[in-house]
Amino acid sequence: AWTCLDDARPGEPAAEYWGGHPAITAALLGLDAVGTDAGHKAAQRALRELGDAGHIERIADGTGATRARYRILLGDRWTPAKPVDNPPSGGAR
Repeated sequence: AWTCLDDARPGEPAAEYWGGHPAITAALLGLDAVGTDAGHKAAQRALRELGDAGHIERIADGTGATRARYRILLGDRWTPAKPVDNPPSGGAR
């Protein structure tokens, strides 16, 4: 996931996503769709479909000050390759 820990930290378990709708919208539709009604609805639809399929579960609701948090449920597939190569541009190769 774009915004997710591979390994747990104190108070922050691994496989928890908290990137919010803008990150999901950008991944689905591109940066131009961020902040649009269509982009927000696409992100909501994607989260609903992932939840219905059993791939994520909401563990904390978002409020005006915080984002919703989701646990990514990959079962035995949660074995990230290490180390992750993050070039200086911030994009993954």
